[in-house]
Amino acid sequence: AILSGQIDLAQISDAINNGDIHKFFLKPWENDYLALQMQEALQMHRTLREKAHYEQLAITDPVTQLTNHRFFQDQFRLELRKAADAKTPLSLVIVDVDNFKSFNDRFGHPEGDRLLFRVANFLQEQVKNRGYVSRYGGEEFTVILPGFDLNEAAGFADELRIRLERTSLALPSSSPAFVTISAGLAAFPDHGINAPELIEAADRALYQAKRQGRNQVALA
Repeated sequence: AILSGQIDLAQISDAINNGDIHKFFLKPWENDYLALQMQEALQMHRTLREKAHYEQLAITDPVTQLTNHRFFQDQFRLELRKAADAKTPLSLVIVDVDNFKSFNDRFGHPEGDRLLFRVANFLQEQVKNRGYVSRYGGEEFTVILPGFDLNEAAGFADELRIRLERTSLALPSSSPAFVTISAGLAAFPDHGINAPELIEAADRALYQAKRQGRNQVALA
C-alpha cells in the first residue's frame, strides 16, 4: 500500500498492472478505514509468502536441497527453447555417483543420504551461476549448461569429475569419504533437438561410461 499526498496516476497505473502495489490512498483518509486496509495488505503479504514457500518446496529435493526432477524437466525445456530461438548451444550432463549401492549397504541409508547431500553441495558450488544442478533420482544428478557447446561441456564435466575425486567429503558417522562419478554428456543441437532425445542420449552415454569402468565422462 502507498500513502501519498501527491501521486503520478500514470506511474500508479503501471505499478498496479505490474502487481507492484496492492492499494494506494490519497489525502484525506479515515484512520479506521486505513487500519482495516493495512490489515488486509498484511494478510495478503503473509498469504503470498506462504504460497511462495510451498511453491519452492514443490521443486526442492528433500535429501539434497537441490531442485528436483520436476524442476529439471521444466527448466530443461525452457532452456532448449531459448537456445533454439537464439541459435546457441546447450549441453546436458547426467552424473552418477559410482558404487553408491555398496556405500549404502556398508554404512546404511542415512549415511548414504548425507553423502548425496555432500555431492550435491559440491556440484552446486562448482557450477554456480553457469547452469542448473538438479537431483534426477537415486544417486543421479543433472547439470544443464546453457551456452556450452559439446567440447566446452566435456572439458567442464571432466574437471568436475577430477575435482570431486580429489575432494574429501566429511561425513558425521564414518571416516571422510572419497567418491568418484561417471557422467554422460549430450549437446543441442548435436545429439537432439528436444528434451526426450537429449536426455536419452545423455543417459546412453552415462551407461557407456559406467560400462567402461566408471570414473569417466562419455559423450553421446
